[in-house]
Amino acid sequence: MSNISFLIGAGFSIPLGYPSANTLTGHLLNMRPDTFSIQSDGTMYALKPDEQDSLGNGGNFINKYFFCETMHYYDTRFSGFNYEDYYDFLANNEGNTGRDEDFQKFVLDFISRHKVKENPDGISVNLIHTALRTLNQAVAGFIVDRNGHQFYEKVHLGMRTVPEHHNIMNCIRMLGEHHQVHIHSLNHDMVFERYKSSDYLNGYLADGFEELGSPYYYEMGGAMLSGRKLRISQFTNNYNERFNLYKLHSSVDYYPFYKQDDQGLFLPDTFVKTDMAIRPDRLFKEVNNNGTLEYFNCWVNYKPDFLSGTTSKILRYKDTVYFDKVFKNFEANLQSAEMLVVVGYGCNDSEVNNIIYKNFRLGEKPIYISAVNITPAIDAFIKSTGATLISKYVQDIVSADIGY
Repeated sequence: MSNISFLIGAGFSIPLGYPSANTLTGHLLNMRPDTFSIQSDGTMYALKPDEQDSLGNGGNFINKYFFCETMHYYDTRFSGFNYEDYYDFLANNEGNTGRDEDFQKFVLDFISRHKVKENPDGISVNLIHTALRTLNQAVAGFIVDRNGHQFYEKVHLGMRTVPEHHNIMNCIRMLGEHHQVHIHSLNHDMVFERYKSSDYLNGYLADGFEELGSPYYYEMGGAMLSGRKLRISQFTNNYNERFNLYKLHSSVDYYPFYKQDDQGLFLPDTFVKTDMAIRPDRLFKEVNNNGTLEYFNCWVNYKPDFLSGTTSKILRYKDTVYFDKVFKNFEANLQSAEMLVVVGYGCNDSEVNNIIYKNFRLGEKPIYISAVNITPAIDAFIKSTGATLISKYVQDIVSADIGY
C-alpha cells in the first residue's frame, strides 16, 4: 500500500480555539505571582480567584517572582516576546559561564532587590532552571480549546460532529481507503488522536503507544480506590495501522519514566502516555523479581516532556528514548511518500525543513501547503520545494485541493 504523508502544525488546531503563538505570548505575559503556585516537588498549578498560595510552598515564592519578572525583562529588552525564543534565551544562559552580560546584571539586581541570601552563582542557576521548567508547565496549561478542554472523553464522533475539521478529516478518510496515511504533528495537543473513535478513522489509528503488555501503571488515589493500579500505555514505536500519528515534538500527555543508574542519576527509560486526572508522581513500573511482582515509583516525574525553543528543541531531535525514533520514521515516510500535504505549519523549524529537503523526492512527487498569510518563511519553503499553494484555511481544505 502506497504512503501519503501529512505535516500539521498549530494552524490545524487553532480553529478549535487552541492558542496561536501570539495568544500564548499574551497568556504568559499576563501571569502574576499571585495567580499560580509552584509546589515543593516542582509542580506548577493555577490558583483559583482569591485563593492564597500555601505557606508550605514558600521556598518557591522567589521563583514565581523571577519567572514573571524575567519574561517582562525579555519583552522590554528585545521589544517583543516569543516563548520559544525566550526558552532558548534562558537555556543558553542557565550556566554561570558565558552568561549574557546584560542579563547577568538583571539577575544580580533581582537577587539584591529580593534580599536573597544564598550564593549568587548558585541561586541564579537554580532560578533560571526553575523558570525553564515552569515555562513548559505554563505552556502545557494554556494548551486547551475554546471550552477549556485538553483531554477528551473517548466517545464516538460522527461526521460533521466537529465542523471545523470535517473537510480535512474527510479528505484523510478518503486517502486512507487506498493508501497508508502518516500524520506527522508538531503540536502538543490531543486534537488528532481524538478522531480515532470517529467515522473518519474508525479506530484505525496508531500513535506508537501500546497498553497491551506494558509494565507501566498508574496508582489510583481516593478513599475507595486508593492503591489500585491501572495499566497505562508505553512507547513501542509500532506504527502499522491505516492511519499513523507521529508527535514529533511530543505531547502534553507524554511523560518520561525515569530509572536510576548505579551512580544515582535518573535517566529516562521510556515514554508513557497518561490520561485525564492522572498524577505523574503516581507512575509505577512492574518488575518480576523471581516470581514476586515489585513496583517502582517514578517519584521524580512532575511534567510532560515536549519540546520548546527554536534552537533548543533541535538539539534534542537525536534523544534516543523517543525523539530520534519518531524523526527516523518521519524521514523514512518522506522517502517513500507519494505526496506530502502541509497544513497549519509556518515553516519556521529549520531542521524540519531540512529533513523534507533531504528526504522527500522533490520534483518527482507533489507537495501541497495550505496558507492564507504568506510569511517569508512559507514563501522560502514554497520556492525551495516547488510546493503547490492552497490559499485556504484548514477548515476549508477539500480533497480536490490536493488533486484527489
